[in-house]
Amino acid sequence: MDHNSLQIPVQHLREGFNNGDVEQIVNCFGSSITMLSGNFSGDPLQWEAHEFLAGDAIRPWAEMMVTRAGPQVITQQEILHVHERVNGGLVVTRESGSNRFRDWQDELTAYWLGNIDGEWKIMGFFIRDIRNPG
Repeated sequence: MDHNSLQIPVQHLREGFNNGDVEQIVNCFGSSITMLSGNFSGDPLQWEAHEFLAGDAIRPWAEMMVTRAGPQVITQQEILHVHERVNGGLVVTRESGSNRFRDWQDELTAYWLGNIDGEWKIMGFFIRDIRNPG
């Protein structure tokens, strides 16, 4: 199994954020994105839904992340685990970075991907060390 192709959308997402490239960010995703927050906990009873975007709602979110939340800079991204089965994949990273709202250090993020027409796309992600505002 070639796990490099599975990691490419995750790495392209990082590059898109770092370069403020909305088009690159949008192209990393499938037709919808599910985002989940972990509340700094490994206990799934503490986890929350963060946001779900589909279709035309993805681009405005990417634009907001670049303009209002940005600059969003991921200074470090280490691939910890890659798993592929059938047309699904999981990439777990340890990331550090910052944006206008927060700074993070060694944050665990799990990206789940789907192989759509021969191309890997990010379908969603779970950030353990973040909680919903308010």
